[in-house]
This record gives sequence, C-alpha cells and structure tokens, in this order.
Amino acid sequence: ARNLVDAFTHELAGPDSASEEKLRVACAIGVVNGAALRPPSKPEERAVVLGAALGALTAPPFALADQFPPRGSDGEPDASGGTVAEVRQTS
Repeated sequence: ARNLVDAFTHELAGPDSASEEKLRVACAIGVVNGAALRPPSKPEERAVVLGAALGALTAPPFALADQFPPRGSDGEPDASGGTVAEVRQTS
C-alpha cells in the first residue's frame, strides 16, 4: 500500500515537485481515502472530509508553522524566541 501511495503522490505532484508539494498530495490522498470509508448514507460527512483534502492542497506553505515558535529536539521552544518565519529570515 505504501508503494502505491508513493507512486500516486509522485504522479500527481510531478517528478520535480518540492517535498512540501508531495506532502500536500499525500495528505490529500489520505483524506480522499477517509471519504471513501464514510458510509454513503452520510454525504455530509464525505463533504467535510473532501473539504479537508482541498484544504491540504490549497493551504499556503507553513501557514500554521509560522505562528508558533520553532521547537528544539527536546520539544521545547527554541532559544531564539522568534516564530518559524522570523527564524527562517535570519538563517
């Protein structure tokens, strides 16, 4: 199953796509699988799941990560004190 998802991801994202785009596509594939597992008698649940797939494909890069401070290997906030976006700009 893993190889199949990897093959779909590669095909849908394209051979020269960035790792972030491949991750978005893999997330969307997972969400579409979740929609397929919802009972046909509950179309409103499928709509929510498919909306999540669309969100995975269209969200701006690192939209949430930029709002939180980076974490060290111990899981604690990084000593820099800035957000992920601020730390990236100074790196």
